[in-house]
Amino acid sequence: MTLATEQLSQLPQYARELRDSPLRHVTIPELLPHSRALQLSAELSDRAAFDDACGLVPTDPRALAETKGRHVTLREFRAAPAEERYYWMGSTRSWSYRPGQRRLDGSCPLTMAELADLLDFFRAVSGSPLTMIRVMGRQYAEGNFIGPHSEDRLGRVLSGHLFLTPGWSAAESGGHLEIQAGTGRPLRIHPDFNTLTVFDVRTVTRKSITRVRAPTPLHELQFWCYAQSTSWATAEGTAGPCSG
Repeated sequence: MTLATEQLSQLPQYARELRDSPLRHVTIPELLPHSRALQLSAELSDRAAFDDACGLVPTDPRALAETKGRHVTLREFRAAPAEERYYWMGSTRSWSYRPGQRRLDGSCPLTMAELADLLDFFRAVSGSPLTMIRVMGRQYAEGNFIGPHSEDRLGRVLSGHLFLTPGWSAAESGGHLEIQAGTGRPLRIHPDFNTLTVFDVRTVTRKSITRVRAPTPLHELQFWCYAQSTSWATAEGTAGPCSG
C-alpha cells in the first residue's frame, strides 16, 4: 500500500464525513508518506512541461452553463478585459488508470500502484463503484487563478486536490480552493502541504482557485474519478479547469 498507514485506518471516519457534509466533501491531511510527498513536490517544482492554460468567459449559452471556457493563448488572455478572464494556470498533460491496465506512461508523476491505491481509497471513502481515475499536475504562478466552474461533466463522480507545496501561507499568498453548492456561501480550504480535499461533483456546483499572490508557485495534483469510461474521459492531453 502506497498511502500513509494512518489514513487507511481512518477510512470509516472519512467516509462518514463525506457522506454527512452538506457539500459532500472531506479534507484528509498527510495523505502520502511524508518522504513521498516531498519527492513529488520537488518533481513538480523542477518540471519544465507546464503549459500555460488560459481561458476567457464563454459566450455560448451552452458552454457557459457547462463552464467550459474559451481556450486562448496567453497573449490573447492578457489583452482581454479583466472581467472576461476565466482561468490562467500551468498544466501538464493528463494520465489515467483503470483496473486491469498494464502500462502507464513514464512521464506520470505517480506510479501505477499509487493510482490503483488512490482509486481504491476514493472508492472506499465515497462508496461509489468508480471505474477510472485521472490525474493532472497543476502549477499556479503569481497571478494565476481558476474562476468558479462546475466539474459535473463527462461521467465524473469525484474531484480531488492534493496540494504539494511545503510551507505555503495561503493567508498571504492566496491559492485557496473554494467550493460551494447552489447559491450558498463558498467554503474556503487552505492548500496545506500533502493534504487532499475530495468532493462530489454532483453536489458542489462551483469550484475555484483564488488568485496566487506569491512569487513562488503553488503545485498540486488534481484527480477526477469516474463511474464510467467514456471516450471523453479516456482522452489524454493538456486541459483547462474542467476538461475531462
